[in-house]
Amino acid sequence: MESYYIVTFETTHHALKFEKTLKGEGISLTLLPVPRRLSSSCGIAARFLPDVLHTVKELIGCHDLQLDKLYLFENEKNNVKFYSVELQAEEE
Repeated sequence: MESYYIVTFETTHHALKFEKTLKGEGISLTLLPVPRRLSSSCGIAARFLPDVLHTVKELIGCHDLQLDKLYLFENEKNNVKFYSVELQAEEE
């Protein structure tokens, strides 16, 4: 099964700041159009892999990154499901 996270944003500025911050920390991500199943005020979303979720949540808090929503996508044999995920940074 393929799993990944999609983040949506309220503005293009927020999407570009998210990309710059994560790539500056060496995290691989892809900007893409918001999937049709999701709605957002901005047409840009970011996709990243589950193994960096903890680091992404830390960076959201440390850099005051502004996001709309976070979703987990699971794709098994072209059967795609998605779930909303809490955005709050994890407590240490």
